[in-house]
Amino acid sequence: MTNLANRLSRRQFVASLAALAGAGALAACGTAQPAATPAATSAPKPAATLAPAAAATQAPAQATKPAAAAIKKGGTYRLGRVQDVINFNPTQLSQGNEPFFYQVFDTLVRIGDDFKIEPRLAESWSFSPDNLTVTIKLRQGVKFHNGHDFTAEDVLGTIAFYADKANSANILPFASSIKNPKAVDKNTVELHFAAPPATLFDGLDLLYIIDPTDPGGLKNKPNGTGPFQFDRWQPNDKSIYKRFAQFRQQGIPYLDSLEVSVWPDPQAMVIALETGSIDMASPVSPLEAKRLAADAKYQLTRDKLGLVFDVIMNTTIKPFDDKRVRQAVSWAIDRQRFCDTYNQGLVQPWSLPWPPYSPAYDADLNQTYNKRDVAKAKQLLKDAGYENGFDVKMLATRSRPGYTELAEQLQSDLKDAGIRVTLDIQDEAAWRPKFIDGNFQMATHTFGRNNKVPASMFEQAVVWRPDKNSAQFKSDQFTSLTKQASSTMDQEKAKPIYKQINQLIIDECFTLTVAPQPRPSVEYKYSKGFQSNLDSYPMFESTWLDK
Repeated sequence: MTNLANRLSRRQFVASLAALAGAGALAACGTAQPAATPAATSAPKPAATLAPAAAATQAPAQATKPAAAAIKKGGTYRLGRVQDVINFNPTQLSQGNEPFFYQVFDTLVRIGDDFKIEPRLAESWSFSPDNLTVTIKLRQGVKFHNGHDFTAEDVLGTIAFYADKANSANILPFASSIKNPKAVDKNTVELHFAAPPATLFDGLDLLYIIDPTDPGGLKNKPNGTGPFQFDRWQPNDKSIYKRFAQFRQQGIPYLDSLEVSVWPDPQAMVIALETGSIDMASPVSPLEAKRLAADAKYQLTRDKLGLVFDVIMNTTIKPFDDKRVRQAVSWAIDRQRFCDTYNQGLVQPWSLPWPPYSPAYDADLNQTYNKRDVAKAKQLLKDAGYENGFDVKMLATRSRPGYTELAEQLQSDLKDAGIRVTLDIQDEAAWRPKFIDGNFQMATHTFGRNNKVPASMFEQAVVWRPDKNSAQFKSDQFTSLTKQASSTMDQEKAKPIYKQINQLIIDECFTLTVAPQPRPSVEYKYSKGFQSNLDSYPMFESTWLDK
């Protein structure tokens, strides 16, 4: 299995991030030169870091798009999933909601695999000299599925919706940082910030534009500008999306419809694939992926490794209010065993949340807890007053790949240190509110948003937010450092800040990083043109069936 680290060096990635977060290259889509231009000697720019002005009025390049003569239009693509949608609200980045994100909705920009910013509903953008104002020109002639014309007011309404705490959007901190957004005219918006927005494009990449005049439709009848229009939803069975004939890119999508069926467990989903009931099973376990890849009729759709396994402890209750106990748990986890067994050796253990190409990556600190040390764990428990260990309940779900498998291994690992774990295994519907409300002692989980501008993770990943994170951890130092990172446009200058954050993460152990989560999907070879974004959210706009 490959990941982005194999295609982009860390040196190139740092250069790309510097460009994304305020480099002079932004003038390619506007006229203003930002003040915080990174030093030219920091790293050479990779080719086409940003969409050039000439390309900004065209559709984003489709790397896997076949020659036009080979495309067969029509048909229904059948995607199998284990998790059903919880609603059709794109602010809720649950795994069950992933299939409709880029089908029903669209974003202003998209960050491509090469970290190039691809224009979507935005045609171009420019920064003010102080980096506090961003002016965005919008694509004209775009229609919502109900026939409503897309305008600047829809962008403002979407931002307001995401910034409303009642909606609990993953990018709430980013949306809330936009001060007094303004519609300059029907096709131009102006965004104002109190501090330079280092995470601007990461936020816009997840700002799915909704119809703000009908927020109630997000429960069961969403209205977006994406390539597919919502047709119907049969809870715990399937959701169906039909081709939107007025999509802004002529001739797209190629499919007539997309059908997302829900299966009770991963095994049932794989059987559905093997019997031809679905065209893709997504995702499957690494073990199943290896088995199915040996069959010539299938192909692996490789995950971008946009998610990472973690363990959360509620820091407001005993014994996890003592960081020595949390450190003991981290030392007792056999990360390598989890990588070798469930992850089938496809990834290596991590003690920090960053991939090797990230400017926040620290090779030495990342090794801190990767070699298990039960003796050290026992000593820390003794020092904290728990020489005889303690009992604890761990929340997990079978609805999400790997959560229960990690919990079961942790039950065994922690027993060696004297920590007696009882598993609380729930389905998605029961697990989600418990986790969101912090109604647990320990829990297994996966986080994302760590593979772009690093500061985005502290705004978008609920387990890493400095305010109201899943562990209920509070630290003035953590809050101050993450705020500094979010307003430092030059990623080279941000590195010392991330160094301090990494040291705090290793010491406080409020969220324990375990290892990246491979989420391979398996599809028939007659499936062509499937794509996904950096977070591995599926995109079917250029998919077609060669059968």
